[in-house]
Amino acid sequence: MRAAVACLAGVMVFALSAAGLVMIALAATARAWSYFTDRSIVDAPVWAWAPGGAGALGALAVVISFVGAFWYFWRGAGPQVLREAAAVPMDRVQFPQFHNVVEALSIGIGRPMPVMCITDDPVPNALSLRSNRTRTLVVTTGCLSLTRDEFEAMCAHELGHLWAHDAHWVTSGMVALARARRFGGAILGLGTLLFVLVGGLAYYGEVVLWSTGLVALLLLGLGWVAKTTLRTLERSVRGHADEIADVLAVRLAKNPQSLGSVCARLAANPDRVSPVGWRSELMWFEAVEPIDPVPAGANEAVRQAYDAQLAAVNGRSNLELLERSITAYAEARVPLPPMVQQLVSTLP
Repeated sequence: MRAAVACLAGVMVFALSAAGLVMIALAATARAWSYFTDRSIVDAPVWAWAPGGAGALGALAVVISFVGAFWYFWRGAGPQVLREAAAVPMDRVQFPQFHNVVEALSIGIGRPMPVMCITDDPVPNALSLRSNRTRTLVVTTGCLSLTRDEFEAMCAHELGHLWAHDAHWVTSGMVALARARRFGGAILGLGTLLFVLVGGLAYYGEVVLWSTGLVALLLLGLGWVAKTTLRTLERSVRGHADEIADVLAVRLAKNPQSLGSVCARLAANPDRVSPVGWRSELMWFEAVEPIDPVPAGANEAVRQAYDAQLAAVNGRSNLELLERSITAYAEARVPLPPMVQQLVSTLP
């Protein structure tokens, strides 16, 4: 239910934003028509495009936007993430161990083997995608550095995602929320611009555009929700799905403590997987927030700011991994190894 709500919330914010932009464009057209014809804006021909006038036209824009956006995210979220992750079909001859491990795990849960893809990156990581008909598992070439037990635990975790009842909702929902959040930034900026414009006209021109001011406030509210609340919802969906997948990984893998081991290994690794964007940042086994690279020729202050931002996002990711490692060892009913105890001692 949480995944379904998240998906529908992302689609709804996206649809409302798109419909809002359409209505602003129509209102601007009607206002221009009113200005040049010296007639009331309510008499503009654009409102006759839908029976019932502006209200019906706005409702129609929302419905069309919602249906179109839902279909777009439900059908196309997986391929978009694959392109963003630079993933290509995996050659079984070139990576026989990867196929062997995933095939054995799939037999263990009595399910067909997912489509295997790979992306070239030295950092061990993986993500899974569920589309309308296809289940896909993506791993990095860096997974070759993991032990077989650790790779098995990572893949068992991803299979837990793929075969959960909400797998398709999670894939579509995460991409829809990310898109709506990014769209929310544009809506917030547009709402701010409209609000300043209305305020300026009221102050300097003594012209009060009440309807435009109301639209500006609605856009500000929608943009703020998209930029803040949706991010919290994204992390909530990810955390809940990871808890379920982690339990499966501990119980399915031959070595129950291997999930804790791979989480601790990644938490101690200062590097981060690079083929990451706003769609996929929270879908990797290790959540990786994308940050803009340092521009060529940047001064020392810019480089220091970049290093601080990198340290902050890596710190959040490593803390999440360490907490998952501790939980995994507890689920496996084994004591924390010295490496994890040392990492725990460094926490604030």
